[in-house]
Amino acid sequence: MEEGFVYIGRLVDHKGGYVTNYHKLGKSVDFKVRETNLNSTHMPLDVQFIRVFKTMHMSALEKILHACFDEYRVVKEYGWRRNITTEWFDVSDEELLESKIDTVAKYFPQTEEIDIVKELENDTTTSNTQKTIVINNLNESKKKWELIVKIGDTDISEKFASDTFVNAFAYICGKVGYDVVSKDEMYLTTTREELFSRYVEWTGFAEGSIKEIDGYFLFTGISNKRKDDIINGMIIRYGIEDMTCEIKEVTSI
Repeated sequence: MEEGFVYIGRLVDHKGGYVTNYHKLGKSVDFKVRETNLNSTHMPLDVQFIRVFKTMHMSALEKILHACFDEYRVVKEYGWRRNITTEWFDVSDEELLESKIDTVAKYFPQTEEIDIVKELENDTTTSNTQKTIVINNLNESKKKWELIVKIGDTDISEKFASDTFVNAFAYICGKVGYDVVSKDEMYLTTTREELFSRYVEWTGFAEGSIKEIDGYFLFTGISNKRKDDIINGMIIRYGIEDMTCEIKEVTSI
């Protein structure tokens, strides 16, 4: 047994807002000290822990979470830092992120999630202003959004928004043609190689975020809000009068 904590951290800017899709999955015997140490250099961006798990198997839990997101792992490839792997993961699909973490934590032995908000409220070293900013961030990060797409009265939504996204694209492409949509929408291409070439600058381009539809390739690794924008944009552009799309906040997915 190795008692300690496994945490998920995000980057915040100098005003306290989340930036980028980078998530740090790490471990520490004292997560409060670890968060302080990560921010000790006073860079413009800080690391804020959004979820923390207390466990009797710290290294094992961290290793499993790293394996779950290995295809999203950030590898430094510039100059003298080339080929250095990190504990940072570039995950823009928040639904996928949360579902994987929840599944692992639920069934992992002797593990429980720490209520970070409660811990912060009892912290006498943090000002009320700082507490308010961090608590607002944490509450925002807990929000989950369901993507709902309907054809007339028929709901074609799936459990995961990435699958709903596929269904919406398939229906629209069936009406106006895959060749038309692939020219208009950057997330749909005729080949897998073309899709990769469009995002060559991305640090984490995961195979799991690519779905094949009738010989075309669709990138689904974007936020649910972005998915909603794209689908509604196509509905307007192509005049798909029988389709509706919306996102709804839910307590769980």
